[in-house]
Amino acid sequence: MFFDACFLLRFIDLYVQDNLQDLQISKNLHGFILRDIFLLENQIPYRVLKALMNLTMKVDIDAFIRRVMETKMQTTVESKVEPIHLLALLRTTLLGKAAGNPGVVVKGDWQLFRSVTEMKDVGIEFKKSDTFCLRDIIFKEGFIHSYLSLPRITIDDSFQSRFMNMIAMEMCPDSRLEHGIQSYVWFLDCLIHSADDVKEMRSAGVLFNALGTDEQVAKLCNEMSEDLAPDLHEYHEVLYGLKRHKKNKFLVRFYNTHFTSSWTTISFIAAAFLIILTVLQTAFRYFPSGVRSEKWLFCDLVVFFPSFNLFHYFLLTSSLMINLDLYIDCSTK
Repeated sequence: MFFDACFLLRFIDLYVQDNLQDLQISKNLHGFILRDIFLLENQIPYRVLKALMNLTMKVDIDAFIRRVMETKMQTTVESKVEPIHLLALLRTTLLGKAAGNPGVVVKGDWQLFRSVTEMKDVGIEFKKSDTFCLRDIIFKEGFIHSYLSLPRITIDDSFQSRFMNMIAMEMCPDSRLEHGIQSYVWFLDCLIHSADDVKEMRSAGVLFNALGTDEQVAKLCNEMSEDLAPDLHEYHEVLYGLKRHKKNKFLVRFYNTHFTSSWTTISFIAAAFLIILTVLQTAFRYFPSGVRSEKWLFCDLVVFFPSFNLFHYFLLTSSLMINLDLYIDCSTK
């Protein structure tokens, strides 16, 4: 353990200084060493590393964790409890702030949406959070469109190894840790169902694919979520927001159908205008002409329009809107 701890501190120091060539080891092995550092069975007690640093030199372990997370932001979580090893420190730093109130009772069916594309269809937009903490997931509800802020995450060859080892640490029989990593992987699986979902998340800047194809990322996320025990209290505010937003599904679809392009907007306004004119024409046809005054001069102009009844106008405008929608669908393919 002594020699392993000395090598680990030396590797961390050179990694932070971006000077790994001094190890005189093949560059191809650097990635494997970095992966093995965060294996649960390879963990060295943090107190051993701390004792060695007191005897030799200080090593910026916090900077090492930030490099591993690929962020320059100050993400170290202030805690009175010393981490037991580096994997625990990485887990605490990734999760960020403490979980929500454990006394909140989560009720209802939380299988609201199955993918990112399904959320976008009902007016939920995605954007990048200000931090890299996995608990920094915020849902901001709007009248028509709502926004779900997600921390940026990189999925590469080491993603599965690190997260599965942190999950194994949470699932240890004698562990008293909350299921934060399991809850995040479960939530990520709720967002990603296919390659199209991965593409949408990449476009929003919340996911960087360094693994391969989008299909590989989707398959990886679906496989990692099997046999987990997530804690719904972790994201209960987000789940409640999604449940409330689902009630606006009709309004969102109405907006997406009639106001997403200039052609559909014009057709809807024209249809509404013709229907209003028809109603006015019908009303003034049966309104006594002697009661009219100069204030009704504009409404009198309605009589110059063709005397179609409401049913004819409805057929005309419906046909116009359908033809425009078909034209737009064909032009976008």
